[in-house]
Amino acid sequence: MTVRFPLLSALFLLAVPAHAQEFHVQPYLQDMPPTSAVIMWETSHGSESIVEWGPTEAIGQRSSGEAGLSAGSARIHTVEISGLE
Repeated sequence: MTVRFPLLSALFLLAVPAHAQEFHVQPYLQDMPPTSAVIMWETSHGSESIVEWGPTEAIGQRSSGEAGLSAGSARIHTVEISGLE
């Protein structure tokens, strides 16, 4: 499952969950200091946490994070991207 998640008008994000995970909670901004952003989402299972992002739809950057347990086998994914302008 692939979901596009716009952050700013000039920044596009792509959350890439693996192995046909189902979203329990769609990707959202948890925190956004001046030059970084924390993206979180919750899936049915899995531990891969990757956000592909960039200043255009061509993407170009990739950040990975971690997944912690939620209820049952659900996972809460957290990825911080940095170097934003």
